[in-house]
Amino acid sequence: MSECEIAAELEWFMRRQGAEKASFDTIVASGWRGALPHGKASDKIVTAGEFVTLDFGALYQGYCSDMTRTLLVNGEGVSAESHPLFNVYQIVLQAQLAAISVIRPGVRCQQVDDAARRVITEAGYGKFFGHNTGHAIGIEVHEEPRFSPRDTTTLQPGMLLTVEPGIYLPGQGGVRIEDVVLVTPQGAEVLYAMPKTVLLTGEA
Repeated sequence: MSECEIAAELEWFMRRQGAEKASFDTIVASGWRGALPHGKASDKIVTAGEFVTLDFGALYQGYCSDMTRTLLVNGEGVSAESHPLFNVYQIVLQAQLAAISVIRPGVRCQQVDDAARRVITEAGYGKFFGHNTGHAIGIEVHEEPRFSPRDTTTLQPGMLLTVEPGIYLPGQGGVRIEDVVLVTPQGAEVLYAMPKTVLLTGEA
């Protein structure tokens, strides 16, 4: 199956669930194309043993969603643990969890970015994380404020933002994990229940 065919299946599924349309051009980036942070779906065939990044969202009742998962295409002889990007996946996951853990009212957006960026930098991949950690989302898929190194906006209850760190290795591939998070009076609520660990092994 090609990346374009996967994108079409995702978009058709969202429409069947009531979406007006995709909230942005669906990203499907497999194998070496995973190193492209915004690698829109191509005619490349996705094969067993490759990592594939799916970044997609729906426009529903006037509001946008946005989610990214990176998973391993399962097949005979495929082992997640032996894949060259397995450790990279773990680092990105820990970076995302670190960022989510500091989200609460009163925290500055740059502090959330720093929490994710520090995990990736300390693991030696800082120069391969070239975008912000996240952005507000609502009527538009990309809104202000942003989880960026320079954004000093203070988080308030009711804000919706994405948390989406990534590592992109030219010629090898990449990993990004993204959820939409609601800022609550107590901290943060992740609005998506889709697994972030078992998908890597192909068990889900």
